[in-house]
Amino acid sequence: MATNKMKFLNIAWLRYLSAAGLLVLGCTAETGDTTAPDGVEADDPKAAESESATGQSENALVGGTLRGRWRFNELSGQTVFGLSGINGFRGRTPFLDSNDPLRSDLNHPNENPFIGRSLRFRGLGDNAPPNHDYVTVRANQDNFELIETPRVSVEAWIRTGSTPASLGYIVSKGIDTHPGDCSASSYFLYMDSGGMVRFGVTHTGQSLRQSGAKGGLSNLQWHHLVGTYDGTVARLYVDGMLVPGGDAPGAFAGVSYATGKSRNLHFGAYNHPTRLDCELPYQGWIDDVRVYRGALTAADVLERFGHPVPGPDADNDGVTDALDVCPGTPMADRPVSQRGCGCTQIATAAGAACKTDGSRCYNTHGAYVSCVSNAVDSRIGPEESLACANAINSAASQSDIGKPDGTLRCPD
Repeated sequence: MATNKMKFLNIAWLRYLSAAGLLVLGCTAETGDTTAPDGVEADDPKAAESESATGQSENALVGGTLRGRWRFNELSGQTVFGLSGINGFRGRTPFLDSNDPLRSDLNHPNENPFIGRSLRFRGLGDNAPPNHDYVTVRANQDNFELIETPRVSVEAWIRTGSTPASLGYIVSKGIDTHPGDCSASSYFLYMDSGGMVRFGVTHTGQSLRQSGAKGGLSNLQWHHLVGTYDGTVARLYVDGMLVPGGDAPGAFAGVSYATGKSRNLHFGAYNHPTRLDCELPYQGWIDDVRVYRGALTAADVLERFGHPVPGPDADNDGVTDALDVCPGTPMADRPVSQRGCGCTQIATAAGAACKTDGSRCYNTHGAYVSCVSNAVDSRIGPEESLACANAINSAASQSDIGKPDGTLRCPD
C-alpha cells in the first residue's frame, strides 16, 4: 500500500513539475559559467547520478550531504556494513583473527538502545604492534568515490579511558606512502599522546589544514566529534561546540586522494601499508562514523549531537527560525521537512536556483542534475524520504537538459 502511494505521489509531482516548467533548470548562457551553490562541487555528474540512484538526497543537512555511514550494529561476523554498499571488515583481512576489534553492546546516547552497538578497539593496551585492531574499508568497490570529495565533513562518536602512546587514529582516509611520513591522511580524526583530539585534511605535497585541538575526553563518557573542511578552514566540533584555533585560512586546492591501496579508509588506526610502526592504533570505543560531502554548519552539528538550536518559530511549522530555510510555509504545503520546507516550496526553490527561465545553460547533463539535487538537498532534513524530493531528482535525471543537442545546452 505504501509503495503504491509513493508511486502515486511521484507521478503527481512529475505532472506538477512539468506543468510548472520546473524541468527546465540551469550556467549563464553568455559565460558558460557552471558555478554551483557554496560548498558544492559544480560539475559532478557521477555524484549527482549516484545520489539520485541510491537515495542520498534523503540524507542532507544544510551544509552537506551524507555519503558514507557505518553504524557498527552487526551482531556477529566480519563485515561492517556501510551506506551505498561501501562495506568494510574487521581487521587487516576479511578473515577472523584474535586481533580484530571487538563487538560491544555499548552504544552512543542518540542510538536506539535495543539495536545500538559499537566496536571496541584495544590499541596498544592488549597487543604490541602490528595488532591489526582496526576496520578496513577497501577502495576497490563500487561507490567508494562518493566519500572522496574536495570539501568534506567527518562525524564519529568515541568513548575512551586512555590516551595513545603517540597518535591514535579514529578515522583515517587514505595514507601518504612517502617513506618518511606516518601522518598524512586525506582526512582524519585522531587523538594524540596528550589526549587531544584533532581533525585535518591533506593536499598534494603534504600540505595540511588542521583544526584546533580538544582534550579532556578520556573519561569513559561518549563524546560526539565532527570535523568539517569547507575549502578554506578545517574545524572541529566536540559535543556540539566549535573548538577554537587551528591553521589560518588561505589558498588550498582541496582534499587530495591517493590511488591504489593507499586510498583505503580505516577506523581505529592509521595503517601504513608497508611500515609496521605506522599503524598508530586508537584505544577505546567508536560508533556511528559518517562522511558528508561539504561542510556541515554549526546548526547542523548541534542537531546531529542531539540538541537542536532553540528559538522562535514564526510560521509555526514545528521548525525553529534558526533552522528554517523556508520561512512562511503555508498550511496547505505541510507537513514540512526537517529544514522547514513544504513540497511546493522545495520544487519552486529548485526551479529558482537552477534558473527555469532559460537564462542559464549547462555544459553537461551531470551539472544540471547536480544543481537540482543540491537545491533539494539544502531543504531536506537528514534521513527523510519525501516523495516530492524523489520526484524532482528523478525528473532531473530523466530530462535531456545539458546533454548534447538537448535543452539549455551551453554553446560549444
